[in-house]
Amino acid sequence: MKLMTKHLFKILVSFSFLFFFSFTCEAQIIETRLDAKRINIGDVMTFSYNIPIDKISGEFSKPSFVSEDTLELVSQKYDTIVKDGKKIIEIKYFLTSFVPGNHSIKMNNAKEQNFEVLSYPIDTNKILIKDIKANAKEPITIKEIMPIIIAILLVVAVIFASIYFYKLWKKNRGLNIKDIFSKPEIVLPAHILALNRFEELRLKRLCQNGRNKEYYSELSDILREYLFNRFNLTAIEMTTDEILSSINSFEEIDYNSIGLLDYVLKNSDLVKFAKYIPDNFIDDKCLKNAISFVNNTKPIENTENGKEVDNV
Repeated sequence: MKLMTKHLFKILVSFSFLFFFSFTCEAQIIETRLDAKRINIGDVMTFSYNIPIDKISGEFSKPSFVSEDTLELVSQKYDTIVKDGKKIIEIKYFLTSFVPGNHSIKMNNAKEQNFEVLSYPIDTNKILIKDIKANAKEPITIKEIMPIIIAILLVVAVIFASIYFYKLWKKNRGLNIKDIFSKPEIVLPAHILALNRFEELRLKRLCQNGRNKEYYSELSDILREYLFNRFNLTAIEMTTDEILSSINSFEEIDYNSIGLLDYVLKNSDLVKFAKYIPDNFIDDKCLKNAISFVNNTKPIENTENGKEVDNV
């Protein structure tokens, strides 16, 4: 603040006139006014003076201001007024001081203005100094904690939604979005699927049309898919010997059923890989053996509760 007050009235001169106005160098007494001769410390007083416009000519010669470092400029105002039929520029400076005592404002070609800054008397003997009190504690209202409650509920909802959709995604990986939210298709039991496909194969009459290899390939594929769906045996990727060796460990498949499967798969291999062409009797027998194998190894329906149980 002292930087602003230093040589205050030298700075005020730069605001006294508009940029290109000037004042004649003739010796002329400028009438200045001070609205208060006594102010309290920190109060604002107004220092003003007028300059006739018709006296402005030539280049402006800055007036010289002299003052102690006791004043601070708050603001300034310029206005054009008409007095006694003449246009006059009225210049006002709003000043304050924080230095108690007697002071003066001196300006070249102007009367000195004196003023006094009064301080506030403080009697420390009459003042009771107390400890600083802690902030008063106000009860917490529902309105204040409601945002916290809502935030917690939102976080919990996001966590549960994330868990739900993660489980849904994990359960239905590889499916389209439509498949996830659509009504699930009815899955038929493994033996029903196999028997239906056997009937479809019979109606194709592939052997009667000389398409023996296609007939036996489809027949063996139906049996391999049945073993996978029924016993979770990856028979599609196994050879005939590997299949026959693996099914020996299943209690649901007896020795007679193994023989039926053995007959069908080995004849199918001969047709597919050895170009063997069986007669119609073998064609029909392979289909009948395949159907018998499925019927012998399908789950037995429990007549008491309508559920299917494994054939032991």
